[in-house]
This record gives sequence, structure tokens and C-alpha cells, in this order.
Amino acid sequence: MRTFLATFGLGLFSAAVLGCVSDAPANPDGGKQTGQEGGPCFDNFTCSGDLVCIRGPNVCMKPDAGTEAGSDSGSDAPFDGDAEAGLPCITGATAYWPGDGDAKDLLGNYTLTPVGTSNFVAGEVKQAFDLGSVYYTVSTPKFSTLQAMTIEMWIQIPSVPTTAQTVLAYTDNASTLLFTISTNAATKLINFTLTGAGGGTVSTPISTQSFNHIAFVFGGGMLFSYTNGAAQGSGSATMIPSGMGGQVLTVGATSGGFANFVGQLDEIAIYGRALLGSEINDIYKAGSAGRCRAQ
Repeated sequence: MRTFLATFGLGLFSAAVLGCVSDAPANPDGGKQTGQEGGPCFDNFTCSGDLVCIRGPNVCMKPDAGTEAGSDSGSDAPFDGDAEAGLPCITGATAYWPGDGDAKDLLGNYTLTPVGTSNFVAGEVKQAFDLGSVYYTVSTPKFSTLQAMTIEMWIQIPSVPTTAQTVLAYTDNASTLLFTISTNAATKLINFTLTGAGGGTVSTPISTQSFNHIAFVFGGGMLFSYTNGAAQGSGSATMIPSGMGGQVLTVGATSGGFANFVGQLDEIAIYGRALLGSEINDIYKAGSAGRCRAQ
């Protein structure tokens, strides 16, 4: 049986959506589909290769052909009791850095490069990036082409910073800041800011001593912030700044390595869509169990 990643960019397993996986009972779909693993089924109720067509909920499953336990919207593909059954399955991610002992993007596209010596400590889910003496960079595609975006992660801040610290910065090749997540020592807030004429800022309170889940969402001309699954603030913004040439994402500092963030980040993910509040709450409620991922 194969474990598969039912999480990012695949549109899998929302209610009444049929997908192609291995070792699962067949279930006809009746629509025009693609037949690839992780994708929906062909309209002749089959999938390519040795895959078969199943229907399931918007959660991670490891399908099998044996006795099932649990329930879903279809009769042929409920949970089988494996370790990931029931974890949130959130689609549409561009990059996902779990921080489990390395800086790899689990989607395989944007592995972070450390500036300094990497360090990892116990996180909310497995391990986390330990920042302060090290930060990370990676060249990325233009997020300005996205019509919507979500950035979410677990964050642990040991104490309220006395100076501004940069959690994440996105700049162009002229070092122009396009968007940032940073702490504000005076207001005791974490700010997400889209710069430029179409930009805006939304904030969420700084919490210390333990891991807290934060999320920032842009879409439909609005910005939203969340802490531990609960909405915190909103604001207006019309676009993600485009900048000049290539873009660089920096985690734990500004692009020049200043205003370093001191603390831990875990399960950092960027999505090319605006996550629903319910999806963000699902990630928070899953806590240390995490979300769907390849094993």
C-alpha cells in the first residue's frame, strides 16, 4: 500500500469529490476527470495505471482494500485507521516547510538555504526551526501573480521583543520589500504588511512562552489575521506588490540579515489561495498531530 500526499494543490477529497489512489475499492464518478494519482477519476470511472477511484472527506486517508473504520460522505472509502486518518487536508499550497530537522520544502520546490548554522528543537509538530543566530533564504516565483494568498505557521516567542523582529520578508532583486511578517515592540502585535499603493496591514497579538498558530490571509481585496484558529483582525488591500525581477523569501530576518527573529517557527506554509477560517481552525485544532504529509 502506498502512502500518498493528499494535501497540496491536488483538490482532493472534499465531500462528494472522487480521487485516484492505490489499493482502494472502486467508486464511479460520472464526470470528466484526469485519472492521475491524487487527482480526480476519469469519466469512465477508472484511473491510470494500477490506481482506482474512491470518494472521501476533506481529510488525509491511507486507503486499503480491507475492513474500514470511521465514516465519510461515500460508502467505499472511509478511514482505515492508519496514522494520518482524519488529519486536515488543506489544498493549494505553494510551499510547505515542516522544519523537521532540515529546511526542505515538502513540496520539493523551494528548499531554504541557511545563513548561519541550522538548529532545530522540539516544535508543535515534531521539530521546529530555532531562529536567532540563523536565518534562511530561497528564491521564489512571483507571488504578485497570485490573486490570493495565505501564510500560516506555528510560532513560539520566548518574551515580548523590545525591538522589531522580522519573522518573514519577501523582497525583489533590488531589495525592495514587497511583504513582511514582523513584530512590533510598541504595540505588542505581529503585523502582516503588503507594501505599496495596493497594500495594507493586518495584525494579531503577540503571545509568548508556548507555540501559537498564526495565519494571515489576502483575498477579495481584504486582509485577515488569525491566532489559534480565531479571527483577530481585518483590513483592505488590493494587490500583492510585483517588484522588480526575481524575488527572494527570507525566514527569520530581513533580506540583509537584520532585525532577526528570536524564537521558533514550525510548519510554515504559503498557499496560492485564501484559506477559509474553518480550514485554519482545523489546522489549529489538529495541534501536534499536524496535517497530511508524505511519510
